[in-house]
Amino acid sequence: MTVALVDQSPSDYVQHLTVSGLETPVGPARLNRYVSGVEPGRAAACFLALQNLVEHPTAATGHPAEQALLRLSGELESAVSGGWRRLFTGQAAESHLRAMWELLIVHREFFATFGEGRPFAPYFSGSGHPIETMVDDGLFGYDCLGFVGSYLHWVGLWPRVPTCEVPRYSHFLRLVPVEQLTDLRPLTVLYWSGTATQHIAIIDRVHDADRNHALVDLCQSSSGGPQLNERVRIGRNGDHRATIGATEYKKFAIRESGTPACPVMGFVVAAQRASWRLSGHESVAEATPDP
Repeated sequence: MTVALVDQSPSDYVQHLTVSGLETPVGPARLNRYVSGVEPGRAAACFLALQNLVEHPTAATGHPAEQALLRLSGELESAVSGGWRRLFTGQAAESHLRAMWELLIVHREFFATFGEGRPFAPYFSGSGHPIETMVDDGLFGYDCLGFVGSYLHWVGLWPRVPTCEVPRYSHFLRLVPVEQLTDLRPLTVLYWSGTATQHIAIIDRVHDADRNHALVDLCQSSSGGPQLNERVRIGRNGDHRATIGATEYKKFAIRESGTPACPVMGFVVAAQRASWRLSGHESVAEATPDP
C-alpha cells in the first residue's frame, strides 16, 4: 500500500479559509459562510443576472467582461458536474472561485451596472471588501460536501472536488467503513444520513478512544460556516447498523457536542482510506502495541 501522507490538517484548512482567506486582486477574502444552493435576496438577484447572460449568450454586447464570463462558464461546464452553477451552491473548487472573483474585480465597472436592478452595484460602491461582502450575503460559501471535498483537493488526496452526494461518497472515493471506535483517526469521514439529515464532516484529531467512546476534533461546514469543533464525544450505538447507498456501516452516535457545539448531532457512520494519513497521527488501535 502506498501511503499518501499530508502535512496540513482539516483545521489548517478552516484557518486557510476563514482567517488567511483566498487571494483576490484586492486582497484576501475570507470564506466563512455556509452556503447550500442559491441564497435568496441579493445573492439570488446576482445569480439570475449571471444566469441570464450564460444561458442567452446571443444577448451579449461583446464587452470583455461578458466574453470572460462566457469563457469561464464554458470551461466549468466541461470540467465539473453542475458546471458554472456550482460556484454558487457551496461546492466549487478554490481555483474556480478565485477565477470568478478575479473576473468580478477586474471588470467591476461593468458589473456595477450589470443586470436587472443592478444587483452587483452595492458591492462596488463602498469601501469594504467587495468579495467578502458577497460572502456575507451568501453569494459564495461552502456546504458540508464542498468543504470536505475542497480540503481533500487542497492537500492533494483527490484530483478535483468530488461532486457526488452523501450516499455515494464512500463508493466514489473508495472509502472503507470503520467498525471500531479505536480505528478512528484523522481524515476519517463521518456521515449523517437519515430521512431528515444529509451531512458530512472529517476528523481533525483523535484525543482518545476505547471500545465505547472516542473523543475527537471535527471539521465541517454547517451553520456558522467552515469550523473546528473540539472534543466531540462519539459513542457506541449497540449493534445497530446502517446502509447508506450500497454500503453497510457500523452505527455510532454523537454523545457530546464539543466546543463550539457541533451543529449536527444524532447518529453517524465512519469511513476512511487506509492510505490517507495525517503526518504525526495514527489511530488508537495502531498506537497500541500487541500484548
